[in-house]
Order: sequence, then C-alpha cells, then structure tokens
Amino acid sequence: MRCTYLIQSHTQPALLARLVTTLRSASDAAILVVHDASRVPLDETVLAGTGAIVIQRRAPVRRGRFSCLEPYLEGVAHLLAAGEPFDWLVYLSGQDYPVRPVSAIESDLSGGRADAFLAHWDIASPDSPWPLRRARRRYFHQYAELPDRLTPFLRLLHPVEALTPLQLYLTYGALVGWPARRTPFSESFRCFGGSMWHALSVACVAYLAAELERRPELVSYYRRTVVPDESLVPTVLANHASFRIVADNRRFADVDEQPGGHARVLGPADLEELTSGRYDFARRFDLDASAALLDALDERCGRGRR
Repeated sequence: MRCTYLIQSHTQPALLARLVTTLRSASDAAILVVHDASRVPLDETVLAGTGAIVIQRRAPVRRGRFSCLEPYLEGVAHLLAAGEPFDWLVYLSGQDYPVRPVSAIESDLSGGRADAFLAHWDIASPDSPWPLRRARRRYFHQYAELPDRLTPFLRLLHPVEALTPLQLYLTYGALVGWPARRTPFSESFRCFGGSMWHALSVACVAYLAAELERRPELVSYYRRTVVPDESLVPTVLANHASFRIVADNRRFADVDEQPGGHARVLGPADLEELTSGRYDFARRFDLDASAALLDALDERCGRGRR
C-alpha cells in the first residue's frame, strides 16, 4: 500500500520541514507540497533530502474563496498527470502534525474498510452541525467580490438584507450575493458540507478529478459561493452511492469561538486528547508556541526528539 501526502502550506517553512521530515522518516510515500509563496517565501533547501516535490504558487489564497481549493486541485492534477501509482491521498495543512505513528496511520488506511475518511453531512439533515440558513447562504447564493476597503460601508447595509434578496457575507472580505437562479442541487444531487481535510482512496481521487472535468458548470457555480472548500469535495463524493465514506476524517482542530474559523494553536495541555487514539493528525501547531507539544508527540509516537 502506497500513500501520497498532499500538503497545502502558506507559512512557517521550518514547521513544514518538520512535518515533511517526520512523514519521510517513517514512510516511503510520495510527498507533494503546494505552497502559497505570496504569503511567505519558501526556501526549498529546508526540504532538502526529503524527496518532497514542491509547487510554489504566486496567486494568493484567500479564506472563504475558491482560491482555497485551487492548490488542492492543482496538486491532484499534478499527481494524476505524473502517473505515479498511489493507493491513498492524505491531504494536510502545513500546520498539521501526526499524533499517532505514521506507520500505524498508513496501516489503518490499507485495512480496506473504507474508500474515504471525510467528515461530511447533508446540509438539510437534522444531523448537520450547521444551521440550515448558514449553509444556504453559503451554497444557494452567488457572490461577487468587491474591494475589501468597502467592507466597513457594506456593514451599514445589513438592515437592507431583511427587505431584499441581497446577502452580505463579510466574514472573509467584501462579498455581496443574491439567490442563485439555478443551483446544481436536486433530490439526486444533494448539497453536502464537510471538512476541507481528508484521506481519499485513489478511486475517489480519480472520480473527483473526472467529475470536475466533466462538469465545468459545477466548478463555475462553486467559484461564486462562500467557503467552497467545505462543500465541493464532499458533495461530489457523497453523492456517489457506491463509495464507502467514513464520516470522520480523524483530525483534531479546535475552531470553537475562534475568529474567522481559524483553529486554535495547540499546546502541552492538549497532549492527552491528541493521543487518545481518536485522531491521526491535528492542527494548528506553531513552531514556537507548540514546541514542547511537538516534542512530546514525537516521544509518545516513538519518533524521538527532533
């Protein structure tokens, strides 16, 4: 069984190097890093000797926009075009870190009990963690991007929302929307939400890429939604009835009450929860603030101090 790790990064090259080195020390997996160099330049020498392939992108990634998905889609296209065989694609942030031995994570993936580990939910289901109004605002409207400098003025228009179909989504900049005249969703193609981070079998990866190529109108529609990275992949895969999808991506991230949905930086107090066996990876680490926790995780997982 061969894994491929697709890592999307934008900051802290030294932390990225620690993640890649940890993966490489326990696995012969292919490692592809897609880095947003518009934020923090990446000196690729920090990954020397790891065998990682690096794609440095100049186009900035913005939270809540389709640009959040573009590095992932570019990475998937690169992997499929390269033709190197793999069985599982594990999608990580550059601020992730394994909280179990990497060999154990890969062994579990090879167990054959699932085609994907992907946290997902039907947005209309009572089990959805999202209020339906929030989900519909995100995915049943089409948005135009305005200059961010207009955000304070747009806030003054909030009372207008109750009187018109206008939707203001200002969490991620200046986005102004309206109800979509036609959506891609139906009884046979439901809208799903879910986590951006996941592990997919090669069958799921190939199907996802083929379906997005076959349905460019679906991609065009999602380009004008908000937070498409939390819906497009779950929607495509969860509507394919034959895939065995475990609705758990085995990731830990504490985003409760965090501004803009950013995950809380983890520290030593989180060690017991992270190593409870419920998770494979966790986010968000900081090389300085999380240094003691990173060392403790390496010790717990038999990796030694780095």
